[in-house]
Amino acid sequence: MSRSRFAGRRALAGAAAAVMLAAAGLALAGAASAADVIPADPAVGGTLFLANGNDGTDYPSGATIGWNDPVIALPAPGDQTNRLVAPPGTESVVTFVGPQGRESDPTSWNATAPWELTPPGQWLADVTPYHLISPGTGNPSGTNATAAVGGDYSLGLAYLQDGGRHVVPGGLYFVHIHLTGNAVPDQATYTWQPVQATGPAADPSSSPTSGAATTNPTGLLSFVAALGSGPSAPLGTLTVGDGGTSGSASSWTVTVSTGPGPGPGSGAGAEARTLATGSGGSTAVDTAPAIPATSGAATITLTVVSG
Repeated sequence: MSRSRFAGRRALAGAAAAVMLAAAGLALAGAASAADVIPADPAVGGTLFLANGNDGTDYPSGATIGWNDPVIALPAPGDQTNRLVAPPGTESVVTFVGPQGRESDPTSWNATAPWELTPPGQWLADVTPYHLISPGTGNPSGTNATAAVGGDYSLGLAYLQDGGRHVVPGGLYFVHIHLTGNAVPDQATYTWQPVQATGPAADPSSSPTSGAATTNPTGLLSFVAALGSGPSAPLGTLTVGDGGTSGSASSWTVTVSTGPGPGPGSGAGAEARTLATGSGGSTAVDTAPAIPATSGAATITLTVVSG
């Protein structure tokens, strides 16, 4: 197969706390908005938009794309002229796939690919998932392993500093994807959604306007749930971080299960799955993947476990 000018751009370029979130009456299956709201993290430069790497045509949000289909990143739909701008201080650039809510943490990424930095920023950047040739330290590790497992991830481009250890402020561009896994990686497929960084910033010391907050009695772990409102609002974000004990670096896991409605044991019979993991610091967890693919009343149980 001959390569088009779009496909060839690389040459140029211990204690637990549970939050019971009653989503009664929401049409959850149809509540997707034009863009997924994410926390206003200082690292986020904005969303990107996906286009066909062979001919440059836009992929509409929600389109099904093959894991090995050539994909390029645009700063706006149809914009094949402008670049994803690299902030001051940028030393290198990579494309990546990683868990939603931890995009600014390179240690969480599942797979990456290094690229030649082309100031003032990357043009028609190749974000084809199958081209992410470097296994990351996240779990699963590697593009093939990720494709086989499936799940909810972010796909994007990051400008890095400090020898590649940190994302430059404003240097993170990505979209949310839902990956349908396949044991044959190049037969896996995904759908995508742009993101909008207008959600509450990750700050465990702030008081949520709605939702719930609690603190581990040992002071090692705290979380704040900031919920959306209205029939089309996202479920919200969960900020997990150090509860105030000096030197604490407690590891944590957020699991999710769903049940038929409010009440004791509403999650009984539902298989719990891991939504996010981490340790210490302050991390915003996107709870959007917790929304069940059903409509009507439902209770979503998020459990934060330390240690």
